[in-house]
Amino acid sequence: MCFKREETHPVLDIKETVCDTPSTKVSERNRPLRNKPNLATRNAVTGLTRRRFMQVAAASTATIPIDSATEATEVSADETPLFRFIQWNDLHVETFTPKDYELANKKARYLVESLNAADHCPVPDFVIAVGDMIHGAHGQESLVADLEEFIALSSDLTCPLYPVVGNHENIQGEGNPTKEGPYWNTFGRDRTNYTFDHGGLLFVIINNSGAPSSNQKEVGKIRNRWLAKVLADSKDKPKILCCHIPLVPIREESVLKESFGFSSYRAHDEEMLAMIDEYAESILAVLSGHIHLTAAIKRKGVYHIVPSGTASYPCDFASYEVFADRIRVRMHSLPEKWVTPSTDIHGHPRYKTDYTDTRHPTHESYMKGNPLERDFEIILPPAMHLSNG
Repeated sequence: MCFKREETHPVLDIKETVCDTPSTKVSERNRPLRNKPNLATRNAVTGLTRRRFMQVAAASTATIPIDSATEATEVSADETPLFRFIQWNDLHVETFTPKDYELANKKARYLVESLNAADHCPVPDFVIAVGDMIHGAHGQESLVADLEEFIALSSDLTCPLYPVVGNHENIQGEGNPTKEGPYWNTFGRDRTNYTFDHGGLLFVIINNSGAPSSNQKEVGKIRNRWLAKVLADSKDKPKILCCHIPLVPIREESVLKESFGFSSYRAHDEEMLAMIDEYAESILAVLSGHIHLTAAIKRKGVYHIVPSGTASYPCDFASYEVFADRIRVRMHSLPEKWVTPSTDIHGHPRYKTDYTDTRHPTHESYMKGNPLERDFEIILPPAMHLSNG
């Protein structure tokens, strides 16, 4: 049964007919994707030029879908990026048996071997591991053992790795010396809230692993004071932020809250979000994980990018090619032998039904994202262009 209603598009300010069903869940995984009008068609209908459309999109403080806000550019086949990097997250390496995530350790080893062999893309300049590298779900001893296992599995990596603290690295104990101690001992105490620069692009690594409960605690206040200073001191420098827990809902919020099942489906950190809004002109993207599905949305001109990670279905990681005037973002799925549908946490077997939302009408698209969430470009403002030198 279908109940039709009119909905005002959050960016284009036009009314669309939306078909509501009694539930946002479906039990089919492979229903075809709904065709949508392309950007040019929508602009022709509304009278918006591409330039005006992008101005409206950038001015909006609401989250908007990537597929209605991406500007295509022509890329020369022989053009070489300034540098490349890879995002890993939610690998959930563990030593406990039986493992909660099927084949997690073997997938992690495959990531290292395939990266060194350039199987999915050219060898990157570095990897950012955006939290939950380990599972650490069986007490303090498992934190130490799982971190040792992760280091052993990644020891052959041929490029630097920059870690980000996730809630599984410290059992939700952000800043707690006992719970976060094994992470400090493995990567260094200075690898919690820190920055590094590569090719003129500043990377800001944030430990929000205890959010939302840590936001109003002293550790959260210290973290946000540190971030406020970093953003103020680098307001004229292009930057990418990395934090494990997403700052915004990356699916329709009421649905995501139910399908994820935990309050940390977003960080609920309005203070941090206000800071990002304030410095949005220099913040290109926020890279996160935690949710175990793949998504990309845009808020006030800032891209929020969340690969699923490899431990659970759909088993994705992301690659980034950085050019002087743009960043090419691609999601990569593991080969079929490493894809484990049984680890889907937003549908079967965890639930009796599979979740969807308005813009992701099949469970496959809810989990993997629509095509333009999986392959798109971030256009750098002229003032934020990077040097080729």
